[in-house]
Parts: sequence; C-alpha cells; structure tokens
Amino acid sequence: MEVNNLQSKPKFYWPEMRLVLCLECSKKFEALRSGTIWSQKFERAILATNGSIPGPVKVPIGNDTITFTQTHLVQIQMILKKKLL
Repeated sequence: MEVNNLQSKPKFYWPEMRLVLCLECSKKFEALRSGTIWSQKFERAILATNGSIPGPVKVPIGNDTITFTQTHLVQIQMILKKKLL
C-alpha cells in the first residue's frame, strides 16, 4: 500500500486529499497525475461527481476509476472548490 496525494504539487497539505492505493494502482495513478491536462480533467471530474449519492462513489481516472466514500468525496470537493476561489 502507498499513500498518494490527489495533486502532484499541492500548495497546502490536507489529510483529506490522500489516497491509499495498492502498489500497482499507485504507480498508475502517479503516472496519470503527472500530466497537467489529466490533473485538471480529474479535478473537474471530482467536482462534477454527485457526492449526495449514498455509498461508494466512482470517479473516472483515464481508463480506470477510483472509488471514494461519500464523505471523502465531499471533503475533497470542498477543498478543491476553495482552491478555485
């Protein structure tokens, strides 16, 4: 298991922005996250995802998905929205 930050170079460290992934998924995620265009698309996908649906929520990442708990997704959305202000 590895812990990754959703953003490759965050200005602030927020514990809610962490993802715990298996080693294989972590390496895939790091490779995708390193692209600026991809990072922006992923952040937009997170913001566009409906966080009011109970249960696990899937967000697309390239050809895969990352599953978040509803609470974790809403926390991430709040942080990303503040970043955009």
